[in-house]
Parts: sequence; C-alpha cells; structure tokens
Amino acid sequence: FDYFCIFTTSGVVLWYKAFVEMKFDLINQLIKDIMIEEKTAKNQFIYKGSIIKWKVANELNLIFTVVYKEVLHLSYVDDLLDLIKSEFSKKIYPTLDLDSGIFQMLPSHFDKNFKQIQAKWEAKTQDKKGPKKMKTFNESKKKKKATQLLDDDIEEDEKEEDNETKDESQMTKAELARKKLEERFSKKKPKKGPKTPKSSDTKPKGKEGRSWGYKDSITQDDLAAIDRSKTFNDDDEEEKIPHGASKYLDEDDGDMDDYWSSDEEDKEVENKGGLFSRFTNTLKTFTGNKELTEEDLDPIMEEFSNGLMEKNVAQDIAVSLCESIKKSLMKTKTESFTTVKTTVKNALIESLKKILTPKRKIDVLKDALAAKKRGEPYKIVFIGVNGVGKSTTLSKVGYFLQKKGGLNLLLAACDNFRAGAVEQLKVHARNLQVPIHDKGYKGDPAFIAQEAITKAKKAGHDVVLIDTAGRMQDNEPLMRALAKLVHVNKPDLVLFVGEALVGNDATDQLTKFNQALIDYSYQGSDPRTIDGIILSKCDTVDDKIGASISMVYSTGKPIVFMGIGEKYKNLKKMNINTVINALLS
Repeated sequence: FDYFCIFTTSGVVLWYKAFVEMKFDLINQLIKDIMIEEKTAKNQFIYKGSIIKWKVANELNLIFTVVYKEVLHLSYVDDLLDLIKSEFSKKIYPTLDLDSGIFQMLPSHFDKNFKQIQAKWEAKTQDKKGPKKMKTFNESKKKKKATQLLDDDIEEDEKEEDNETKDESQMTKAELARKKLEERFSKKKPKKGPKTPKSSDTKPKGKEGRSWGYKDSITQDDLAAIDRSKTFNDDDEEEKIPHGASKYLDEDDGDMDDYWSSDEEDKEVENKGGLFSRFTNTLKTFTGNKELTEEDLDPIMEEFSNGLMEKNVAQDIAVSLCESIKKSLMKTKTESFTTVKTTVKNALIESLKKILTPKRKIDVLKDALAAKKRGEPYKIVFIGVNGVGKSTTLSKVGYFLQKKGGLNLLLAACDNFRAGAVEQLKVHARNLQVPIHDKGYKGDPAFIAQEAITKAKKAGHDVVLIDTAGRMQDNEPLMRALAKLVHVNKPDLVLFVGEALVGNDATDQLTKFNQALIDYSYQGSDPRTIDGIILSKCDTVDDKIGASISMVYSTGKPIVFMGIGEKYKNLKKMNINTVINALLS
C-alpha cells in the first residue's frame, strides 16, 4: 500500500498513514471527480497509475481511503477498509473532542489500532489464499463412486449365478424349451471362408474431401490454399460480392450535415407512458401541503431504479441517480406539483450530465487536421471483441474524415486472424476509393501496422486507420498481441468499439480491454490505455441506451461516436440530451 487516509466530507484530514511520499493530489482528484459529482456508489477510482478505494460512513460524514499501485492487483482490500471503518467509528470517533464543528485534537493514537487491524487482516488474507488440504482417495467422491459400482457389479454377478444354478425342476416348461433351443444353436458354428470379390463391389474413387483436422505444423501450401487476399481482383470479383458500394453508400451522400449535427436532438421528447411520466404521476398521489420524507420516497425510488435497470443502466449507477433525486426532493412540499416535477427532472438531468460529460473531450477531425499541419499521419487503432462491427465502424470514421475534412486515408489490414477479414476491408477500401496496406494472412499485426504508418509518411497520407482482430477480453495471448501493437505504433487515438445490444456486457469488455493494455504493457514505459468509445448498433436498442451511461461511468472514457445504421453516413456524435430523453421516454 502507498497510504491510508481518513477525512471528513468537508475535507478535514483526521488521520493518515503514508508508506511512500504522500500525494494529496490523488485525494483531491477523488474529491473533485467522485465526491462532488456524487459518484460515491462506486468504490474504486483509477488515477495516474494508482487505485484509490474508499468506504463512506454517512452517519459520521467520514470517508476512509486507501491508495496503492494499479499494477499490484491486491485482493481483499475492501475487507481491510471495512475493518478500519468499524474500528475507527466505534472506538476512536466517540473519543474525539468536537467543539462547534471543529476537532480540538487529531487521533494520532489510531496508529496502534491500525497495526493490529493490519496484522489481523494479513492473517485472515493468508487463510483465504492458503491451499486447501487435498483429500485422500478414501475420503474422495471417486472412492465412494468406485465402491458403489463394485457393489453393484458383485450384486449383478450374484444374480446371474443364482439364475444359472437354478434347479431345472423349478423351471417352467417354457423355460426348459428355451434352454434346450439355446444349447442346440450354440453347438452350430458357421464356417468362414474367403469372400470372393465381386465386380459390383468395386466403386470408383470419389473426390477427395478437404481436411479439417488439426495439424501440428502448417506448410506454405496450406497457407496458399486458404489465402484469398492475393488472388482478390477488384474487376473480376466486383459482381460476386453481395456487400458492395450500394450497401454502404447512398446517391445523396454529398450533404452530411444532417448526420453529423446533434443540435436538432436537444428538444425534449414527451411521452405520456414513459418512465419519467410514470414516476412523476406516482408523486401526484401525495395530496395536500405534505413535506416529502425518506419513507415516502424509498418505494418510489426503488421502482424508478428498476425502470432504469430495464434500460440497461447498471445497478450501482441507477442507485446513485436515485440517491441524487431523493436528496433533491427531501423536504420539498407537494403544494405545487409543478415544482416537484421540475425538481425531479432537473436533479436527474444534472446527475446524468455529470456522468456523461467527458473529462477529456476528443475531436477526431480537429486533431487529424492538426496532425496534417505538422506533416504527420494521424493514427487511429480500432479494438473490440468479435462481431461488433469494427471494420464497418472504421470505414464510417474514414468516410467522416473524407467528407468533413477532405483528408486522404490509408487503411491497414491488421486482422489476419479471422478468415475473410482482409477481403472485407478491401471492399470498404474500394468503396471509399482509398489504398489499403495488407500482408494477407501472414506476419505480425504490430509490424504490419508499422509498415502502413511508414508507407503513409512516404506517400503523404493524412490518416492511417488500423483494423485489428476481434478477440475476447479474457484471451491472454491475443490481448498481449494487442498491447504490443499499441506499444510499437504509439497511435494518436485508441478507440474501443462496443455494441449497444449487449448492454452491460460491453462495460465488462471495455474495462478488461483497458486493464489488459495496462497489464501487458512493456516494462519501463507508460501504459497506453483506451482513449474513447464508439457505440455501434445504437439504432437496434430503442430506449435501452443505458449501456452508454454504464461505460462512461465505469471508466471515465468518453463516447466519441454512435453508430445508428449500416451505411457510412450513419454515424453521430453523442448528444447527452438524446440519451437522457431515451432513458426517460
């Protein structure tokens, strides 16, 4: 651990224990980004390579924090914080002299308690981590199963012996006749002779099937047999490819302002049967000049929280939003329902805006034009799991940069893992009328991207769009390869493509991709993480757009674009009001 700190919600540090040089900027950032923005439902914050975990004692207005390096992957830290919180709240806080809200003395004697707590926690942690004693064979389930099977076999054999030794006098006439018949046939043995081959048995040898079996080594002939990238000819194959230009382009694609603008969505969407409408209608049941209390609001908030979760908002975020609304409504009187409704709406919108407003604003077009002025190609890497539409999304971003900035592109085909990936990207390159750099299905993706960047510098291309293979977030070898590609090529932008359809699974994917880039980064270098998110297939989820809130809330990464269709022009900048209206509709 780096250090522990206990402070009040008003910012007074009561106690701290530092094992390295104390950096209060981490605590200040925690207060600024989490406490002030009411994100206390989270219990972990990552900043400058450090993890800050905390627990809140609301009744005492105290916050207990621990800071440690992100690369350490410590376990059971929450248990340690719970022990510290319990010990301090019960034994130390009641002894503090508090005069007019000012602490007269700081609890420096808590150091002794802390050492005892730490020793207790370390002992408990070792017990949890310690290997379990292996059972002997006689104690195991296999022994019991084997014994049972042996008993069953013995019992079966005994039954068979009883049947064989059964006295013939006890047999019925039918059983005696069956026995004599079996004995007669058992004495007769058919004579075996060589089978004479017939001309009709000989069949002509058919076409030899393709081998799908596993092979330890792959020959050059095997690679050539499956590599279609070099034999792909634009002129010959154009008619054979079903997904040509007409699938992605329209005749009227010249005017793109309607698609890139998001101002027209600022207007409020009214829906009488929507979530917000149902919520405010419930508040109408309180009649008279009543002051709303926590008991009045809790059941309503629970129903509203469930409604948010149905729209793919993560549970901790839904709870946090409801807490913010509840605080705003407490002590509000129901004499004017308009006032109550406005209060609810403003509290919800304010909380959502705090979550969705990015810490870092990414303007892809502005940054790409700035790189062009410097005489350098702007490099964007697209990453994500299988099947989220990375290649199509890459092409949409390229189309946007062409139309809005007049930039010339180079595509880099670094997905040489999935069959057909190179050919698919060549279709997009032909539609966009831009060159593509590929090595078929051979070579290291990191060095293919490096060659593409070098080629772009020599040829004067403004932007290099790098396509990568889809991979599952828990596949260590592939995640290491991705971290290598990012480290070697040092892209200007790393964009994670997530699918709106999968809801909160996309948050898990994003978090683990980001962590893998940190874990598998090269020693001695600053880890390069994900810069932003592109949420694809948003047109298929209707109002269940809560995944976008969960992804931003969990990682702090901004949503740069949202895909709203299959065509290249179907890409929008994220509009916060659009998301809010979708949730409340």
